[in-house]
Amino acid sequence: VNLPFTLEIARASGLDTIASGGVRDMGDIDLLLECKEIAGVIVGKAFYEGTLDLRAAIAKSKIK
Repeated sequence: VNLPFTLEIARASGLDTIASGGVRDMGDIDLLLECKEIAGVIVGKAFYEGTLDLRAAIAKSKIK
């Protein structure tokens, strides 16, 4: 995830921003959950390749 660029877009636009591309694992999800400017995330390859447990990511997002 290119977090600095995604945050720049979110802050400049003032709109709900979805992080997309580059999510590798729960570490990236943890970083994104700390950013209140990020409204969501799209994951694909990490889920497909098994480097991200989608159920765990969803559960963790509901805690925050």
